[in-house]
Amino acid sequence: MADESEFKTEFIQFIKPYYQKNLISLFAEIQVLYETTKFENVIEEVFLALEKSLKENKYIDGTEASSPGEYLWSLYLLAQHFSRKF
Repeated sequence: MADESEFKTEFIQFIKPYYQKNLISLFAEIQVLYETTKFENVIEEVFLALEKSLKENKYIDGTEASSPGEYLWSLYLLAQHFSRKF
């Protein structure tokens, strides 16, 4: 699906700076996407992929993470994402 792929690409570009700077406000920034888009599954897919890649100290695109805190941040965001389902 083209729009799903486009959303995923743009979403990754949007959130990467938040990961790199460990900005707490990321989840607040993206919460509106849960209500206004049909791409909650894509958001989950991206968060899971980032967690997996950052465990190896790299981003999905292959760039190096600058600190182990970025992996920790990925776990924090996954927890927030999954807490929405309960």
